Amino acid sequence: MRKFKPQQRQLSPARMSDDRFKYHTPTAEAVELHEATRHWIATMVQWMEENIPSCRERSVAITHLETAMFWANAGIAREISAKANE
Repeated sequence: MRKFKPQQRQLSPARMSDDRFKYHTPTAEAVELHEATRHWIATMVQWMEENIPSCRERSVAITHLETAMFWANAGIAREISAKANE
């Protein structure tokens, strides 16, 4: 699996707002990274369901993994889209 190295970029607050709320057309690279993210999060969720008793704490942990996946995918979409549009 290849590693993603994010580029550091500074956006003005106005540009940041525009970038956050627009649609980011996925590139082939972004699709690959989204799929890898979903794969590894799903693997972790499956491990938790098999090894941690059903309880509130497991549910919260899984919810946090969903949140992590959301933010990871948002970062991929934003960064790869910005790189492709440069």
